Amino acid sequence: TGISQMMVCTNELTSAESVFIDDLVMLLKVLNPYAPHLTEEIYSQLNEKFSALPSELLSELEWPQYNEAYLVDDEIEMAVQVNGKVRAKLMVSADADKAAIEALALANDNIKKFTSGVTVRKVIVVPKRLVNIVAN
Repeated sequence: TGISQMMVCTNELTSAESVFIDDLVMLLKVLNPYAPHLTEEIYSQLNEKFSALPSELLSELEWPQYNEAYLVDDEIEMAVQVNGKVRAKLMVSADADKAAIEALALANDNIKKFTSGVTVRKVIVVPKRLVNIVAN
């Protein structure tokens, strides 16, 4: 999981037009326990080009601190099922109530295709997980 998320970060940094040096150094610090020789070499080359970087080894620098606020998702993706088959996915506010989620699901164009002309018997909303629409 750790390597996977670092690859996601690497892909984001690679596709960006410009990257802050602090962000790159942060990635190198976190990657250092997995690939110490490679990260130290990259950091050494960066250190030659950017004199503002600390001159210590990468492994001697302070470990990055995390911020709890960045770990909270504002929006979550929820699957919408019609008769047990996933027919759509919705991005919903993390604090949305069941009625709002149900309304969003029923208003989705793809869901309307599967519910038009039939009777919606029940809508089951499992918060932060899925919406299941039972229709016949």
